[in-house]
Amino acid sequence: MRDDEVAGDELHEPAHGVAARPERAAGLRAVEPVPAQALERLDQPPVVVVEPLGSRQDCRPGELGEELPLARRVDGQRVQERRVASSSPESSRSRSSGLSYASARPRVLSSSEDASDMWPRSYAVVTLQAMGSWTLYFIFLIPPLILGFVVQGWLRKTVASNMQVQVANGLTGAEVARQILDRNGLQGVPVEPSPGGPLSDHYDPRKKSVHLSEPVYAGRAIASTAIAAHEVGHAIQHAKAYGPFQVRSAMFPVVSFASSAWIFLLLIGAFAQIFQLIGLAVILYAIVVLFQLVTLPVEFDASRRAMAQLNDMGLVSRGESQGARKVLTAAAMTYVAGALAALSQLAYYALIFLGNRN
Repeated sequence: MRDDEVAGDELHEPAHGVAARPERAAGLRAVEPVPAQALERLDQPPVVVVEPLGSRQDCRPGELGEELPLARRVDGQRVQERRVASSSPESSRSRSSGLSYASARPRVLSSSEDASDMWPRSYAVVTLQAMGSWTLYFIFLIPPLILGFVVQGWLRKTVASNMQVQVANGLTGAEVARQILDRNGLQGVPVEPSPGGPLSDHYDPRKKSVHLSEPVYAGRAIASTAIAAHEVGHAIQHAKAYGPFQVRSAMFPVVSFASSAWIFLLLIGAFAQIFQLIGLAVILYAIVVLFQLVTLPVEFDASRRAMAQLNDMGLVSRGESQGARKVLTAAAMTYVAGALAALSQLAYYALIFLGNRN
């Protein structure tokens, strides 16, 4: 019979019961009477705290089971069960054999401690990581996205308003483009309608041709004149071997592949946990971002050349020049917003995937 069982019997039997049974009392130590306050606290459910011993020696397999009833009987304080994983080889062997309490000792919480303080730290780490991911998402992706929508709305509103104002000379966008090309010695560059719809105007360096959307090609408004002159500005850059334009043209084949392949490599690498694919995807997307950064000086220079040609050739009046400048400024800001969004997205992927590679 153990000491705690004898102590339990003595709580319910008179003192002379021990003397009446000398064979049971032999060899047993005396037990101090339990205070009434401790007995009242016995109604509280016991919970066991299990913590690593650290530098202390491991308990014997039966030691914990002997201490728990005494801990409850002596002070009856609240205890919270907490399983803490240990990285030591001994604890690993004990977990595999089912003896997870072999290297732990019970600890009684003080009355000032709260059970909420005993949550596993891993839960807090996961929560903070999740909050950090969402925080990065809102910081790096949401503001540039909102900026892009605002700039696109500004461009459409500016173009729409200046499409309602006719130029005094009555020239269409195609005729304005033809006159500027001929004045700069580019008679071999054709001006063709673009089948892509509104805002599909562009200059094709491979065919050396200017393509204008239908509202610009046949339109006689300020916006038509400004957009046509801008696309001719790219043709002048090509003819004069403008540095950033040459770099962008050389990058175009690689960017065409990278812009369509990076997202697939990123998804496959993330799901398959292949860091090499994730790194390759980020590198490809970085090439796309670099292309957009190189595009910025190209677009601003084309608008500068366009305004210079319109003013020097007298194709717009002073009032019309202000409207044309507003259209070209709004169009240039769409490239700025796009570059900012691409940079933010690249930083987000680099922090999420490359920053957590371990």
